Amino acid sequence: MVERRSPKPKVAGSIPVAPAKKRNSLKGDSVKDRMMASSPAQFTQEVKQEFSRVTWPTRKEAVAATMVVLLMSIIAAVFFLFADWVVSSLIRWFLGV
Repeated sequence: MVERRSPKPKVAGSIPVAPAKKRNSLKGDSVKDRMMASSPAQFTQEVKQEFSRVTWPTRKEAVAATMVVLLMSIIAAVFFLFADWVVSSLIRWFLGV
């Protein structure tokens, strides 16, 4: 087996040189700790701030995306209907039913 080396001498290959180091987590660093520390009013305010940052699609974009999803669903349904019919016909022919 050939060992592959990176063209950059200081970069290790896909085999880890050393095990990953565990990060020192400070109290309140995890999402759960932060959620437990905040009040419902603060949480609601943060949710409103996040919603204000969201780029919502226009009505035209939403309708177009919905039509794509419906069209692809119909195409998949027809494909699987045909595939099921072919497989069941082959099984019936093979078994002589």
